Amino acid sequence: LLLGPLNAGKSSLINAIFGHERSKRDMLPCPGLHEGHVLDRDGAPHAIVLDSDGFGGADDEAARQKLFDAIESVDLVIAVTSAGQAARQSECEMLDEIRTRFSGSPRRTCPPILVAATHIDLVRPAREWNPPYD
Repeated sequence: LLLGPLNAGKSSLINAIFGHERSKRDMLPCPGLHEGHVLDRDGAPHAIVLDSDGFGGADDEAARQKLFDAIESVDLVIAVTSAGQAARQSECEMLDEIRTRFSGSPRRTCPPILVAATHIDLVRPAREWNPPYD
């Protein structure tokens, strides 16, 4: 499950993982989870990559609950964060809430959380970066 604030680069990361456009960058977010994308690589097990709405916008409790329900059923959460954005409060609050929800139940284990930094090419000093990267 890819999780992150609005405009963090979740859809772009999905497209990079698949090597072609699989996820559209919507101008307006749709509440909840988007359909899963099946990653099928030769010699590797299938994986379903779920894209979620960006948080930090309008707070819809039903969509938020759907997101937490999905987190309970996934094997890995990829927390996507923009390296060019200094504001991290909403991201810290979301990760703290995930940990708190799992710590309250001895029958559930929090899935591993991996952090993926996007937009690294926008971090200064820009003259030292030379995208695209291999």
